[in-house]
Amino acid sequence: MDMQSICDGSLANLTNCPDTTPQIMLNVTGCDIPLLRSPSNVNALVVMIDCVQILPVTPDAVMADGYYLDFNKTPAHLELTGSACAALVTQSIASLVVFEWCHTIII
Repeated sequence: MDMQSICDGSLANLTNCPDTTPQIMLNVTGCDIPLLRSPSNVNALVVMIDCVQILPVTPDAVMADGYYLDFNKTPAHLELTGSACAALVTQSIASLVVFEWCHTIII
């Protein structure tokens, strides 16, 4: 799988590295998602559910719709909140994409 095949190619121009290869994580069943590696630049992090970007929230805003990173765990965990978490738990999410420009993870 390459960046052209994710979200009908709409992410292909969002990476700085033309040879970015996504990593695939399977069996995600909860809203506390361990990443394969902690992001080096949280300002460059993009989280998308079904090809729609969701925004970061503060860790104390657990009812808000979005995500935050828990750096108290190694590697960091992506914590989905609000409707983003509910959609994952009810399995109404077709794809969850997390990438830091040149590093992509598909869940």
